[in-house]
Amino acid sequence: MEKDTSKPKIHSATTYKLYIISCIIACSGFIILLKFPEMHSLEPGVDPLSFIVYGLSLKTWKIVHTLFSLLFMILTALHIYFNREWIKKVGAKKLNLNVVIGILIGIVIILAGIAAPPA
Repeated sequence: MEKDTSKPKIHSATTYKLYIISCIIACSGFIILLKFPEMHSLEPGVDPLSFIVYGLSLKTWKIVHTLFSLLFMILTALHIYFNREWIKKVGAKKLNLNVVIGILIGIVIILAGIAAPPA
């Protein structure tokens, strides 16, 4: 059986690498949340930048988390683009209320992040 080469190589990259990237996002998020003490409760004279997890500071973990989140969004958009025919085919069979609600909730969440007031 011959391998299907009709789809670009980036298509396969978006399929399985989304999982790996989501694991990195979760890992960095948990490290930021659980492994660094609350910065506002530090005693005077304690430098918050002195805390290190796996050799990286809090600032570096935040950068890792942000960059991989952006990469995840880009790969998700590419994944949806490369699978648009399948999505149209499945969507044309039956309009699923759960899918519509999920899309609307996703849009609301994204817009809430964009419209968030400054800190």
